[in-house]
This record gives sequence, C-alpha cells and structure tokens, in this order.
Amino acid sequence: MRILKWEYPSKKPNTASSDLAASTGLPPLVCRVLCARGVDDADKVEAYMADTGPIESPWTLAGMKEAVARIQQALDRGERIAVFGDYDADGVTSTVLLYSYLEMLGADVCYYIPTREDDGYGLSCGAIDQLQQKGVQLIITVDNGIACLQEVDYAASLGIDVVVTDHHQPGQELPAAAAVIDPYRRDCPSTYKTMAGVGVAFKLVCALEDADPRDMLDELAPLVAIGTVADVMPLWGENRIIVKQGLAQLPYCDNPGLLALIAQCLKEPGEISAQTLAFTIVPRINAAGRMGSAEVAVKLLTCLDEEEAAGYVEQLCGQNTRRQEVEAQIIADVARLEKEHPEYFSQRVIVLDGEGWHKGIVGIVSSRIVDRYAKPCILLVKDGEQAKGSGRSFGDFSLYQALQYAGEHLERFGGHKLAAGLTMKSQNIPAFRRAINEYAQKEHPYMPLPKLQIDTELAPAEVTLENVYALERLGPYGHQNPKPNFVLAGCSIEGIFPISHDKHLRLKLKKDGQTLFAVYFRMSTKDFGYKVGDVVDIAVTLDSYQYLGEESVSIKVKDIHPRPLPPDIYRHIGIYQKMQLCEPLSDEEMALTGATRQDIGLVYKAVLYYGGQVGDPIVFYAKICHKGISYSKMMLALSVLCDLGILKPAASGAARCLRVDRGVRADLGRSAVYRSFCEKRTAQLWI
Repeated sequence: MRILKWEYPSKKPNTASSDLAASTGLPPLVCRVLCARGVDDADKVEAYMADTGPIESPWTLAGMKEAVARIQQALDRGERIAVFGDYDADGVTSTVLLYSYLEMLGADVCYYIPTREDDGYGLSCGAIDQLQQKGVQLIITVDNGIACLQEVDYAASLGIDVVVTDHHQPGQELPAAAAVIDPYRRDCPSTYKTMAGVGVAFKLVCALEDADPRDMLDELAPLVAIGTVADVMPLWGENRIIVKQGLAQLPYCDNPGLLALIAQCLKEPGEISAQTLAFTIVPRINAAGRMGSAEVAVKLLTCLDEEEAAGYVEQLCGQNTRRQEVEAQIIADVARLEKEHPEYFSQRVIVLDGEGWHKGIVGIVSSRIVDRYAKPCILLVKDGEQAKGSGRSFGDFSLYQALQYAGEHLERFGGHKLAAGLTMKSQNIPAFRRAINEYAQKEHPYMPLPKLQIDTELAPAEVTLENVYALERLGPYGHQNPKPNFVLAGCSIEGIFPISHDKHLRLKLKKDGQTLFAVYFRMSTKDFGYKVGDVVDIAVTLDSYQYLGEESVSIKVKDIHPRPLPPDIYRHIGIYQKMQLCEPLSDEEMALTGATRQDIGLVYKAVLYYGGQVGDPIVFYAKICHKGISYSKMMLALSVLCDLGILKPAASGAARCLRVDRGVRADLGRSAVYRSFCEKRTAQLWI
C-alpha cells in the first residue's frame, strides 16, 4: 500500500495569475504555475525565464586565491600535478574538466579515479603512495577531499601539497591543505552555495584563466551541465543558467566522446532535456564506476578520435546493461526476502542484508524499495564479518540523523539527509535494525509520507500543444524546479488498457464532457486499484510527442487519488502502522481504532456489496468512509475477518486483495486479533 501526499500551493493564484497573464502575454495555465512557485510579477518572470544571467565571480570563493597561486607555481616549475576525482558522474566530469584544461596549458598532469571496491570514496593513503611513485608533487581534489584531514597530512609528510576543491559539508576542522575551496566553508563569502563538484572545478578553471564565467561556458557548459544534473543539484540560479546553456550545446559540442555517447543513447538527434540527460547519459557514465572503474568514462570524455570514442561507448553501454542485470537480481532477492521475512518490510525503516550483492548497485535498489514501499530503506552487503551498505530516504526523515542515533552499532558512516553509506560488523545488523527503528518511532510518531507538489488544477481545454510549448520555457526541470504537476479533478475512468505486456496502462478518461487519454507508466492492471466507472483525481504532467509525423500532447499519470479522498486519511495510515508494529497507542488512538462487532459487520457487508473484493484498501475506504467508520477501524475489521477465514487472499499485486469465502461462519471471539485488541494489546496484523 503506497499513497502520495499531495501538497497544493499555500495561496490560490487566481488574481495574481490573471494580472501576470495580462502583463506578460503568457498563457493563463503557465501563469498559474509561475504564481504557485512565487514568480508573481513581470520582473520575476523575466529573471526566472532568462536564458543567460550573472554568474558569481570565482574569486568570491574562500581559498581561491591560495589555490590559484599554488597551481600557478606548479605550472611555472613544471611540477607533476594529479587531479584526484571520484567514480560518479559529477566526479568524472570534474576530473575531465580540470585535467583537460591543465593539459591544454601544457602542464605535466595526470588523473586518478578511485575504484569503489578497492579505494572507496575520497583520498586514501594507498592512492597517495601510488601518486608519489609517479612523481606527483601537487594533488588537486575534485568533488572530494573536504573530510580527508588525515590523508592530506599524510600527503604533506611525503612532500606532496594538496589543493582541495569540494562541495560537501565540511566538519569542524578543515584539512591542512595548501588551499581549500568549498562553498560551505563557514568563512566563505560566496552567496551561491548549491553547486556540484564540477561547478566548483569550473570556478577554479575560470579563476586560473582569469575570465568571466559566462565566457567560459561557451566551451565548458556541457560538462558542467552533466555533473550538475547527475548530482541532483537545485536547478535555479547559476545552476539553471549553466544547465540550460549546456543542454543547448550538447548536440553540437566538439567533444567526440560526448557526441558518440549521445548518438548511442538517443534514437533521434535533437534537443536534450535535463530528464533525458538524467535517465540516459548519466546512468551510462555512472555504470563505469559502479561496475568496475570509472576511468573508462574519463577516457571517453577526453579522447579525440571518433573510432576510439565508439569503443569506449560500447564498453560503457555494456557495463550499464550488466548493471541492469545485477540490479534485477538483487530486486529478485529482495522479493524472496519479503516472503521469508515479512516483518522486515512492516517496520518503519526497512533494513535488509544479503551476501554476494554488488556494493555499487545496492544504493539504486534502495531507491527502488523506497519508491515501492514509501519507507526509508538500507541494504547491507555481508562479506564475512563485515557488512557495507547504502541507504535512501525521502521527505522529512533524515537518514543521517538516524545513523547518528544508531552509531554505536556502526564502524563508520557518511552522507546526508536522503542518502548515506555505512559499514558495520555483520553481527551488529539485528541490533542496528532495532536501533534505527527505535529512532524512527521516537522522532516520527507517524512516519512521513512521500509528497507530490501540485502546481494547479487543469481543465481539459488547457491540454494543448500551445500550453506544452509555453511550459517548456520554464525548464530545464529538475531538483527544486520540478516539471509542473497538474490535477485533473473529478475524472471518470472510461477504459483501462494494458500496454507493453501489462507493464504500463493506458487510461481513457472523461471530464467536463471531454475524453482524454493518459499513460500510467510502471503500473499493471493487477496493481491498479481502480475500475471503470470510478471517479478520481489524477495528478499528471504534460509533454509533446510525435507519431507518424503528427505532434500531439502526451498526458502522463503521476498518481491517482479516490474522489473524494477521505478526511484525515494520512493520520489514520500512521495510526494503523503503529497497530501493525505492536506499538503503544494513546487513548485517543485506541478510540479511533477500536472496531466493534457492528463495525466488523459493516465492513463485511461492504465487501459483499462491492463484489466480494477489497483491492486497494485506500480506494475501498473511500467508498465506505461516509458510513462513519475510520480507516484504522476498517483495517482492523479486515484483519479480524482474515483471521477468521471469512476473507481470504486472492491474486494480487502491490495491494492486498481479499475475497469473501461465503461458506465460513465464525464467532468473533475466536479471532486472536480481535481478542488482543479488546484487551488493549496490539498484534501483528495480516494486512
């Protein structure tokens, strides 16, 4: 069972959007979106939609003067320089950008990309030893280094200076490097902080060249755009300008490796969106670092020969295919674990462990589990006595704070609110699982739900190519500038059609007398909780597509709510989760969940009335909530009926389906679930 919490703008933009439409000439739909995002006058619109704009001087970054001076000294003396990168797409593009620039200057320069398996993230003493053997006298880190205090000291003991460039949060103490550039330094006066590692490297190149960043974008925007999108940086301010310019330049850039990769990824040449970048090009660059060494990605982006580039692209695509296969195998293992240990999946934070899983892939699978179950997730790879893993979260649940709470069971961990990595003794996994769920219970009496930000409602008459073209001007879309989400309120479902062997659905909808068709990706008929005739609210996005040379509007479904959505449903979901986990309930919560014999009878009759099947519990509840029963009471009643054998599981997908066994008659007192609740003790419930 998964539900998204829709959040609407705090103010209805009716008057403001009308005024904005009059002053800008933009379509009313676009103006409603702009006002929903706080862009509510003509000046703000001009700034928001500008193709170019100011980019802060690199000299505002603390440590820039010292970095340029030390690098210039190395250039003047002919010292050997090493660019020390990272194995993800941000680290790769950062490395390529700085390495290529220094090579162009005639520097004696090399690069080092750590491997995920052997080196781990960031500077390591072993890597420093290798660089010393190659005669390196200066190391410049990109997209890492801010936390490597001991490693920087070790390099200094070998006579190697280090210039740190990073964009991660520093600790209380900075490395004792020749220079440290990080926009999050406490003493950094730069006003624009949220740049990727490649953005910091770009600013360093601008300073070395003593050039206006806007002029340097003519050459470097594609690389900076890739790293910025890959690292999920906010697409506003400087990042938006950089990414917009980079996307425009990508199909026409003079980088043979990039062009070869684009040609392989895209079926047809043309404009590239941030979404296309994020879901086609970036995964292939990341696959190199996940499945082996990211060096092949660096070689691709630095090679000058088209035939050589084609070979590297083939390697990257092969690694990406292998990544997909490994990911599918881990997901299959997770499905097996759900059958063997359903209790792990009912907990507030899902913590799973396995042997033989690929360490570079578990982060991706964690994200898939978060999407499916709407719960934070950590996957741990056991290798003998040690276990390493990766976790993902969403919304208001801070994974980093949760790991801090459970830190006594860990050897080390790092990350941020929504993603983290960790290492522990394998024997500590059960205690860690208990501790992190204890944190979740203390900090979040009701666990956060994933949210979907709604911009405005949409009328069928507004589903036009004119509006789609106008909305494209608000891009590039990405983190903190998402693609607009609209609601088609009060739609009647007229048809449900499986496509691509039931991997996706095509829905026929009717609203205001008009028929619309929408596609619901990654939704099958068995998982779809609605039927023909249901009236629903549908959250959608709008795109354009071409078929047989004709361009049309594409409506893509993001989520569906029953109409009306029962009041207080989110709180009741939280209360029911507490019941499932046998957690103490307050007197008020007990009153809201205490299903009586009459409540259970009401639910039983409702199941009969609606054809003997329940389907998605939230959809079913929307049909019966007017009878005065709460969601928690309904779920308890269903659990009791299941416990007695009156309801039985039927074939189902993501949602539990139930069917009535009409031949069963039973006394409620025989239900262990019912008895335990009557005794004010919660029990592990079936559904």
